[in-house]
Parts: sequence; C-alpha cells; structure tokens
Amino acid sequence: MASRSAKYWREASTLILAARIPKSATPATHSTVLPRIKLPPADYNLLMLKRSKHSRFLPEVHVFPGGVASDIDFTAQWDDVFRSVSGQTLTDVGSELACSGPRPPCIQEENPGMPSDVAFRICAIRETFEESGILLAMNSNQLKERREKKNTKACVVDYNLLRDWRTQVEKDENNFLKLCWELQVVPDVWALTEWCNWLTPVMRPVSEAPKKPTRYDTMFYLSCFDGEGMPYSEPDNQETFSPEWYMPPEYIGYSSSELRIFGPQLLELGRLCQIPRLADLEVFAKERAKLGTERWMNHYVQCKDGVVVALPGDDLIPAELDYEGTSGKWPKVVDATLQELTDGVERLNRVFRGEHPSDKSHDHRPFLCTVKQKYGHLTPLTRDGLITPSLVW
Repeated sequence: MASRSAKYWREASTLILAARIPKSATPATHSTVLPRIKLPPADYNLLMLKRSKHSRFLPEVHVFPGGVASDIDFTAQWDDVFRSVSGQTLTDVGSELACSGPRPPCIQEENPGMPSDVAFRICAIRETFEESGILLAMNSNQLKERREKKNTKACVVDYNLLRDWRTQVEKDENNFLKLCWELQVVPDVWALTEWCNWLTPVMRPVSEAPKKPTRYDTMFYLSCFDGEGMPYSEPDNQETFSPEWYMPPEYIGYSSSELRIFGPQLLELGRLCQIPRLADLEVFAKERAKLGTERWMNHYVQCKDGVVVALPGDDLIPAELDYEGTSGKWPKVVDATLQELTDGVERLNRVFRGEHPSDKSHDHRPFLCTVKQKYGHLTPLTRDGLITPSLVW
C-alpha cells in the first residue's frame, strides 16, 4: 500500500470469529482435551485455519483468518456503496466506530476520505472471505432490522451466492468492492469490535527499510455469530487449509501436540479462556473497546539458558522501544539466567523459552504476569501447561 507510511512492516487485519455451539452439537464433555487441561467448556467455538507449508510467513501454523491490507480497503470509493446500502457516508460510519481512548498508530494515521477504523475492518472481512468463504455483510433490509433490534451480532451471506465471486476476489482483490456493489451489501464493519494490535517483533537489526517487509502491524477484531450452527467455511487450498472450529481451551490444549499456534494468537486464546459464554464475551469486548487499544510488540532478551519474551508492562521493556530495528541492539543479550532475571522483579509480563524459572511461587509457569492489563483487557490464563513456549514464540 503505497499511500500508507509504514515501511519496515506491512499493515494487516485479523478476525477472531466466535460462533455459538448449537445445542444439537456433540456435548463438550466428550472433548478429549478439556479434562487434561482442567478448564470448563465454552458455549462457543472459534475459527482457525492452517496456513500452507509454502507460506513465507508462519508456514503450517494455525491462525485466525486475516491478511495484508490492500489499497482497495482504503479507497474512498466505498463511500458510494455505503451511501447506497446503508444511507451513511464513510465519515458517518467511522464516527460510529471510533472511540475516545488511546489508539494504535496504524489507526491514528489519516487517510483521505476513508477512516482507518473502517478500512482495517473491511480488510479483516475481505481476507476472512478469501481464506474461509465466510462473508460478513448486510443488505439494507438487514441493516434496518438490526437498527430496530439494536444488536450487532455478525450477519453472514449465504455461501451459495458467493462461490463465483470468491474466485474473482482471490484473483483480484479489487473485485471485493465490485461484489458488494453488485449484491448491494456492505461489509458488516459494525459487527467487528476492536480487540488488540500486535506488531511483529524485530528479530535482527536492519540499516534501512526492507524492500519486502516480513513484519506485520496487525489489528485484531472480534465478532460474535449467534446463528443456527457454525457458518459454512471452505479453505482456499492455496494460502489456507483445514478450517477448524474449537473452543478456546481446546485450541490451547491441542497446541502442544496436534496444532502449532503462533505466540500472539495463543496469548489471545488464553484471554478468551477467561470468558466461556458468548453473550458475556460480546458485552465485555464492546465495553473494553471503549477504553482504547495500544500497540503490543514482543521484546526478546537472550539469556544464558534461554530467551525471555517480554511484553508491555514488563520491567525488561525499554523506555523507548526501537520499533524499526535500526539501533543494532537486537536481540538484547544479558549475562544472566532466566531465574536470575526473574528473582525480585515486581513487574512481570513475559514468556520463557528454555528452562524457565523453577521457583515454586511461580508454579513452573512458562508465562508469568503480575501486572494489570491496560485498557480493561484480560490477563491470559496462566495455569501450568496452558501457555507453552515451544514452537509458538
């Protein structure tokens, strides 16, 4: 996206899609993993997809649907579609979605004619459609009904109407705008609640912006679907395979063996384990989003016997983070053990890779958090074995 200022990374959006489990589904008590991790079942599943082994970024890892932002997501041409279907301008919609709390830099950046709050949501919806076949969109009648009922649960378009369109959008993402105009629907941006913002960490020092960045500044959104069963999903069999619908604790239970899950997504699953009911999750997410969102980036510290992955709020986080990686100080190397870096530290928000501290007061946990999460967010569950360091950070 040439119109945006990011050079050391690419901008992206991810959608955490939660769908209520039908009462007719197999009881959660039959799960093979829940008894092992000793967590109660949830009444909803989350959609994750397995990335292709040929992917440049995180091959064969299970991820929430999403991807890189495109110019089509930020074009002011969407104004015509929203005016036609919803009777609102992009400015109107952006005002509805904005919050008064702190915003991450990618949202603060101005775009002529297109609010970032709208553009990043369109990106998440488009990428979810491309990767899974699920399209969150609404026509004018559905919008009218929603306004009368005053709810924001996600609305999904019948996939039978979309098969040919999906092929066209996969070939040229500009066709997503054409799809919405022809079907007279708008991306259901109102059903997406701002959840968090993650920037891929600096893994090695750089002297200048790379020609093809492999880091991503990603907005995470949450959407709750409360229809009849799980939305129908089909992988694109190019970038993604094997769509999975599991409860949050099931994903974490499987992550040590059957599934590989990337660090930030595993941590967000740990947060979601705190809220087992879909209705409570929807209320919490909307109230939390009003407080704002900050950018999170891991900070790696190499020790004698492993690596500390420090997160915002931890005492190891520098006062001024080098987001670009041009300082030449990546990763930071210290002449100490993981245990020595933990003893006596009050502000802990970190993951350990290696022989993590064995202090009994920490319950042998590879993830430690003693700080209150900012902007009303949840602390990921840290019971032994929930957040594991292998393969994910």
